Amino acid sequence: KINSELEVWRGVKEGLNAAILCPSIILGHTIEPKNTDIFIEKVKEGISSAPTGSSGFVHYKDICKAVELLIRESIYEQKFILSTGNLTWIHFFSQIASLLNISVKLNPISNTKVKLLSVTNSLKRIFGLKISIPTDMAHHMMQNLQYDGTLITKTLGLKYTDMTQTLNDYCKH
Repeated sequence: KINSELEVWRGVKEGLNAAILCPSIILGHTIEPKNTDIFIEKVKEGISSAPTGSSGFVHYKDICKAVELLIRESIYEQKFILSTGNLTWIHFFSQIASLLNISVKLNPISNTKVKLLSVTNSLKRIFGLKISIPTDMAHHMMQNLQYDGTLITKTLGLKYTDMTQTLNDYCKH
């Protein structure tokens, strides 16, 4: 991602009209199962623990709106973070479970469990077994990440879909 962004900035210096959009975790329905579908799968499987970190989330339709606004207003040479808001993973998974009418009691995952997952995944790779949760994803989810998506609202007036509606749409499909 970093190298791609650097190439875009190089193109801008050479006269390319471009802006950079950096979405936080994109939520929405997909035809084929994708990365974020794992969250709903884990809740349906009866998740009992969740990472202690946090992250930002954004509705896929808000990304489309942002692209449309940038093109319409001819905004170039800027970088925008797209994020409706930030949630802890425990709150995120609890909300999903509630929307799916699944009762869960989530315990925080310890760093020791994440290290154990790393070792387990290495062994699974050696034996050609399927890895259910990638190690980098688990490490990433233990971090407290906060994303500020307000620059695009101030610059272009983008109104994000509120988090409740975003989660409802995500779970509906």
